[in-house]
Amino acid sequence: MELKNTKTEKNLLKAFECEREARNKYVYYATLINEDGYDQITSIFYETADNEKAHAMLWIKTLRKSPLVQDKSLENAIFNSEVDYDIEHKVTMQQIMNREKIPTTYDILINSAKDENSESEMYENMSKDAQEDGFDDIAEKFRLVAEIEKQHAQRFLILAKNIKDKKVYNKDTLVEWQCRNCGYTEKSKDAPIVCPVCRYGRKFFQVKNETYK
Repeated sequence: MELKNTKTEKNLLKAFECEREARNKYVYYATLINEDGYDQITSIFYETADNEKAHAMLWIKTLRKSPLVQDKSLENAIFNSEVDYDIEHKVTMQQIMNREKIPTTYDILINSAKDENSESEMYENMSKDAQEDGFDDIAEKFRLVAEIEKQHAQRFLILAKNIKDKKVYNKDTLVEWQCRNCGYTEKSKDAPIVCPVCRYGRKFFQVKNETYK
């Protein structure tokens, strides 16, 4: 069965563009969050950006079967994020010059969660279209990526709540904090102000969470 002139063909191209945009947006957001002093959340945004890149590559590889993609221009475009980043960076500098509001980490998390939920709904609809077009394998991939985007949204909301409740570096019970730089651990309700080993600041501490037993 050919992709040509199907809803699935158009959806794959749309999905690629959405994921490419999301990837570049999250890389940009990571730089703002880092300036805001949240090292772990910065890392999570870079990780999420890599996830979105993987999704984009998945769709472009599927589109290889489509006459809409005759060369590697779209595939190469995803690696040229510097172009998009520079444009967004210039816009941001213009905002600063105009004294417009720069989004806080909390704002970024809330808005990103909304975007991820919207993408999840988009993929659910695309899955139905692919099913109707007879592409069961693509329908399943759309469905699975919809679940991933939903998980991204949930994680963003948890992180946003921690910021709102001032629980990023302060917990109600004893937890084990770990320095993201050197690996030092310490049990306390509050993250150390400074790591006693490497002297990195509090922003480099996160709750240690080992799930690979």
